[in-house]
Amino acid sequence: LPTPPASTVVQSQTDKPLAAVQIGFGPGVTRQSPDFPTLQVLASVLNSFPTGWLEQELRGRGPGLVYVVGAGPFTGVVPGYFGVVFNTQPQTVPLALQRTIAVVDRARTEPVDHATLDRAKAKVLTEEFLGKQSNAERAADAALVELFGLPPDEPQRFMQQVQSLTAGQLQAVARAYLRNPVVVVLTHQPLPQAELDQAIMLPATEPDPSTSAAASTDARD
Repeated sequence: LPTPPASTVVQSQTDKPLAAVQIGFGPGVTRQSPDFPTLQVLASVLNSFPTGWLEQELRGRGPGLVYVVGAGPFTGVVPGYFGVVFNTQPQTVPLALQRTIAVVDRARTEPVDHATLDRAKAKVLTEEFLGKQSNAERAADAALVELFGLPPDEPQRFMQQVQSLTAGQLQAVARAYLRNPVVVVLTHQPLPQAELDQAIMLPATEPDPSTSAAASTDARD
């Protein structure tokens, strides 16, 4: 995997009395990567209302810290990143960041249970194929497959890899890609930089070469 950028927090100001936070973990993958389907399932584990780990931690715990939260890989013909975004009040940004990083660390260190994994797989496959029913949708998908340089049977291969995914493979991909967060905080008032820097401290967890993303079961070869 490419060397990730150093963890950092950048603040920017706005006139609106609300904080917007975007976190990028990376470098990510291209659409051609064998890890792309696994990252889609990981996104569903973390962000799927109301059972996603981020929803439970940021909205379901206590009075709730955020108005909305989203997570998923941003990718295409060039490597992207895995992003998390949420809105909150400026004074709760450090705590919301801290809880988000705790959820990320959970994904890297704790195997997901069977029920959660099955639910995440079902969501990914439902969303993937719900938009491929009409002739126009299928034609557009075929064009994208060609654009990304994927084989013609990519939809079937995607489904097979999602269905065969194990909790261990999911954890290996989380460990490989959810690292070195780069954070942008947009607020109408400056926040203590030291608090933000402390909130994004992610424990070092190097990918295990025997179970890393690159060595995970590659259903595409």
